[in-house]
Amino acid sequence: MYHAQPTSPPIVVNLHGLTIAFQAPDQSLKDRFEHVYGHLPRETGGSPAITIDWHIHRQPAAPPPPPGMPALSENPLVSYYGSGDLVAVRLPKYGLVTVDLANSRLIGAVTRLCLEAYGVFEDVLMMTLAPLYRRRGWFPLHAFAALAPNGRVALITGDMGSGKTTTGLALLSAGWKLLSNDSPLLRLTNDQVEVLAYPGQLSAFDDSLARFDALKRFIPTDPVPETLDLLAPSGR
Repeated sequence: MYHAQPTSPPIVVNLHGLTIAFQAPDQSLKDRFEHVYGHLPRETGGSPAITIDWHIHRQPAAPPPPPGMPALSENPLVSYYGSGDLVAVRLPKYGLVTVDLANSRLIGAVTRLCLEAYGVFEDVLMMTLAPLYRRRGWFPLHAFAALAPNGRVALITGDMGSGKTTTGLALLSAGWKLLSNDSPLLRLTNDQVEVLAYPGQLSAFDDSLARFDALKRFIPTDPVPETLDLLAPSGR
């Protein structure tokens, strides 16, 4: 389950006061984490609150489920297994990640497709961090989140293709501030729900970009293959 592999120093970031350390022997994994989370403040010294140990699995499919860990839920896209303080998340195409709830640690073997398929790395990381976030009173929500000039927040939910990002882009064009394209964090503060910004790329379909003159230049000339949205309820 635990993979002892030589690694360079971890990348340690501060997310709303929570320190997260990412370490991997594969530079491509560290580069992707840096790309998504690298804008956050860096931390040095002390023990991180959450440790992520990932490596690239050399086979095209994810490793098999951990032996002796009963299935909690199984389907073709994602399956969950659990025993005591351990929960394993297996996505056949993308990897196997074991969540150690007692030690706030993720141990993952992910396939190269997890890096190559657009947005999958970010989705798998959020899916496996979510149990640790919830234990700290942070609750991820699959939604577009934007902050209004008056300090109020709009949360736009819906299935993939329902218009979340298009509506969100309209708000941003009107002077609102982006908090998260896919996965804001909610927490209860002084009997009020607070929305925390969360890292991630802002992506949109071509027809959404075409609605805004300032964004039309981002429409690619070559078609982009359809991708999965693992955070959406239906997996699309």
